[in-house]
Amino acid sequence: QTAQAEPADAAGYLFVATDDDLNVAASSHWVIDSGASAHMCNDARCFTELAAGPERNVIIGDGRAIRAVGVGSVRVELVVDGVRRHATLTEVLHVPELQVNLFSIPAATRRGYGVAFGDAVCTITAPDGATAATGVRTGSLFKLLARAVLPAASACVVADASDGELWHRR
Repeated sequence: QTAQAEPADAAGYLFVATDDDLNVAASSHWVIDSGASAHMCNDARCFTELAAGPERNVIIGDGRAIRAVGVGSVRVELVVDGVRRHATLTEVLHVPELQVNLFSIPAATRRGYGVAFGDAVCTITAPDGATAATGVRTGSLFKLLARAVLPAASACVVADASDGELWHRR
C-alpha cells in the first residue's frame, strides 16, 4: 500500500491511498498472436485512455465476428530478464467478448519491433535491438510475460486541517 499526504490548499489537506494489489487486471493474460491485426483487450478497466470507436467487426479463429467497441492505450507490466518494466500499448482495440487479451505481432512489427520464436520462448526486440518483451510457450500458445495494470485505484478524502486532528485522535 502507498499513502501520500499533500497540501490541498492553505486550509486543508488531501489524503490519497492506493493498494497496488487492486491495480492488476483479473483478465491480465496476453497471448502473442501472429494473426491479430491489432492489440486487443477485453477489459475496459485496463485502458488508461479509451475512446468509443467506430465499432467494427473482429473475426476470431472459429470464423465468428465479434465487436470492437473502442480503441485506446493499456499500461502493462512486463518481465524481461527477471526485471519488471512498464510499457504502454497504444491503438489497442477494446473487444469485450474476447476470452484473453491479444498482443499483435503485425502491430508490433509495423512499429519497428522484431519477433523471434524459438521452441519454448518468443523474444520481442525494440527497434534499437534491446529485448522489449518475452513470451513463453504454454501448450500451443505463447503467452506474453506481462499483465495489464489497472489505472490507480484510490480513495480520496478532503477535510479541513482542523478535522485532521480530530481524525488522528480516533
